[in-house]
Amino acid sequence: MTSWLEQYPYVKLVAHYRTKIDFAVLMASLFKMGLTEKCMYIVVVLMNSLRVFRKLYPMLELYKHNNLAHIILIENYFTHDVVHNAKANQTLICNEELSTSQVIIFTFPQAAVYNQ
Repeated sequence: MTSWLEQYPYVKLVAHYRTKIDFAVLMASLFKMGLTEKCMYIVVVLMNSLRVFRKLYPMLELYKHNNLAHIILIENYFTHDVVHNAKANQTLICNEELSTSQVIIFTFPQAAVYNQ
């Protein structure tokens, strides 16, 4: 996994439910594989897309991927499909064409996952 990430400069990982689920599971898996420190040098920042969509669309009641994909992208969404989750999140974030200054407020260091 780390060799694949190393080919990209400034790796940013994006998840929809940040420390509560996605990143906590990732960090636990990296720890079990002995890759925590190596990953910390490769990945420069983590981003919480749930916070992004709450800020961009405060009028929505639900921020689940299927709801966001239906409303923003006007497409159907297959729930509980990890690959589709990742692709939908990428499409939703890229669709917004956010500037660096807009994105930076939703990022956090990896240490934040450990310190929760």
